[in-house]
Amino acid sequence: MYISVPNAQHHPWVIAALRHGKHVLCEKPLALSLEQAQEMAAVATSEGRYLMEALMYRFNPRIQRAWALAQRGDLGRIRYARMRFTFRLSDRFDARNYRFSAAPGGGVLYDLGCYCVDALCWFAGGNVRVRSSWLDVGPTGVHVRAAALLEFESGAIGQLFCSMETAGGIDLEVLGDDGLVIIPQAWAYRPDAPPPPLHIRTPAGVEIEHLEHADMYVAEIEAFSRAVLTGAPCPIDIADAIRNAGLLEAIRRTAGNSSASRR
Repeated sequence: MYISVPNAQHHPWVIAALRHGKHVLCEKPLALSLEQAQEMAAVATSEGRYLMEALMYRFNPRIQRAWALAQRGDLGRIRYARMRFTFRLSDRFDARNYRFSAAPGGGVLYDLGCYCVDALCWFAGGNVRVRSSWLDVGPTGVHVRAAALLEFESGAIGQLFCSMETAGGIDLEVLGDDGLVIIPQAWAYRPDAPPPPLHIRTPAGVEIEHLEHADMYVAEIEAFSRAVLTGAPCPIDIADAIRNAGLLEAIRRTAGNSSASRR
């Protein structure tokens, strides 16, 4: 079962679906709090059902290629990862859009920040904590810009910035002792045009790598379905969703410089 209701409704609908014997693919963010995510995971375990946070970007060939480079050590020990995810939704303001309302779980941190948090953790790996964070609250009471600094147990640093009132797109950069990979427009590009190339820098030189376009949403659904049908491990571990929920909660809790936007 695929759940794509507004964020604040994920928790009750996921719990209900699991208790009715359904395997669940739930849109990001899985939950609006660590406690909710933990409860959802516990119910999935008790019911013997699959539960996966729908982070489709992980099934993008360019992201997977960059992740493989990092995992096999081509970049050396990961020291720094940075992600920016921005677009100008404020130009198309619509009061009916849940992203502009706090009650249904709107705001840029849950809409875009969830991707940033997961990507930084997926590449850097290991235990992580929020060192500092900043939120800018818009006129409707939701955060419209967010920034955070993450510290990993390995010593790596993760940095994120997201905004729904700033043009730009999505860029991801991962730096190791021996190399750097840059993914411009990481997955926000026109489907009828070739994806922007990866930029890979190692001691051997600079490589510009082109990959074919593939539908990451289809790949996500196919991977989840294969796991359900074969009993293979879930493509995205529920522990990652719990971690993400905890980090988003910590970013909100530690945002000491939160301020009202001046408009």
